[in-house]
Amino acid sequence: MAEQATVSGFRLSPQQERVWELQQEAAEQVCYGTQCELLLEGELEAERLERAIKEVVQQHEILRTKYRRLPEMKIPVQVIEAQGKVRFEQGELQGKSEAEQQAEISRLYEAVRQGIGKNGAGLHVQVMKAGAGSSVVVLSTAAMNLDAIGMKNLVEKISRRYESETGADSPLQYADLSEWQHDLLESEDMEQGREFWRAQEKTAGGIKLPRGEGAGEGLAYVKLRLGQVLSRRVAELAQEQQSSGERLLLACWQTLLCRLSGQTEIVVGVASAGRNYEGLGEALGLFGKYLPLRMQMTGGKEFLQLWQESSAAVAEMEKWQEYYRWNGNGEQELSAGIVVGYEYLELPAAVQRGGVSWRIRALYSCYERQQLKLVCIREEEELVVELHYERGVMSEAGARRMLAQYEQVVRSVSADVRVELARVEVLSEAERKQLLEEWNDTEDVDYASAKCLHELFEEQVARTPAAVAV
Repeated sequence: MAEQATVSGFRLSPQQERVWELQQEAAEQVCYGTQCELLLEGELEAERLERAIKEVVQQHEILRTKYRRLPEMKIPVQVIEAQGKVRFEQGELQGKSEAEQQAEISRLYEAVRQGIGKNGAGLHVQVMKAGAGSSVVVLSTAAMNLDAIGMKNLVEKISRRYESETGADSPLQYADLSEWQHDLLESEDMEQGREFWRAQEKTAGGIKLPRGEGAGEGLAYVKLRLGQVLSRRVAELAQEQQSSGERLLLACWQTLLCRLSGQTEIVVGVASAGRNYEGLGEALGLFGKYLPLRMQMTGGKEFLQLWQESSAAVAEMEKWQEYYRWNGNGEQELSAGIVVGYEYLELPAAVQRGGVSWRIRALYSCYERQQLKLVCIREEEELVVELHYERGVMSEAGARRMLAQYEQVVRSVSADVRVELARVEVLSEAERKQLLEEWNDTEDVDYASAKCLHELFEEQVARTPAAVAV
């Protein structure tokens, strides 16, 4: 009789279980991972950096974790290895223009993203010399290891270790925290939290935006800078209303979705840190999740009212975020129609450590299935917005047009927060000019006046047989 194979490890956290299930369904072009681009200015010592990274990896079990599953197991377990795997590569960007450097970094991002997926794969580090006293470092790992906040925490720990090269860290280990999360969800005295999410799923419906233009597979994104003037105005408005720019920008996203879809009920998956409890703020691991936020956009509702209602609803959801689960607690909502998300990130200011300036220039994390997601990023004094989309749903041109419309919504409500949602300006200046001037300019068109309308129609069909008539 053959000996039965066994594997010893720790249960996945609820968030890890979710990502694992998504990975089993995902096309090869969809990668659930987390990446970070660092700009290091100063005389960087590459060997010292490599030692610092490896020491941090040894201190944090989640960076030494693989996910193993026997054939009879539905989901894997966390298996912590004695030695972490760090893939450390060095390259050159010197002699290239800024645009060429960014194109090369983007290419490396994409290439690594496809290889950091399903088994943990450790930490992938790319160090590229960009110029005299300037280096770019790209850190990549699987989403089951780190979310965006976890990646920011990792950078902080690496920079501190690079500076000191001594001292021991006694971190909270993720395997223990994942077990604690299960205990929390399974405890008998947490019925109130579970009841809160059951109430959220009593109504169904999603967002159905016009489909078309999209081609291909996989995820892509476009980005737009809002400029310092508009970014400052957002901060001022938030202060005036005793709210936050994060919530104002969310209400702008809900407004645009309402106007484009024509729906009066909007559901958006709002990214939540999942770190309410003491000690979790600095922990490494995957804690983030997207909570389904449902808002009514009926009648003559003003933007300010939507902003206030949306902010209050998010605050209430975040009180119960630890009890949200995907198997029946709201997942139906996010699966209905197009899956639309919202995320807000703040990139920390540059810090001086070990004679080097450390600054996070870009941060990417994908741990949920979404066809359309707006990411708003605060970079010191300026806001940057990114639209992440599935290529099969939207073209790059369509995504850029949508971002321009979003910017126009932000400008419109910044001028008057009491504007009715139906009157919020959506068209960008370029679109408005195209609609009112270019497409209405018929002075030089020579129509065949001797022909009937149906004859002109037939001629157009012959010229463009594949085009939609109306």
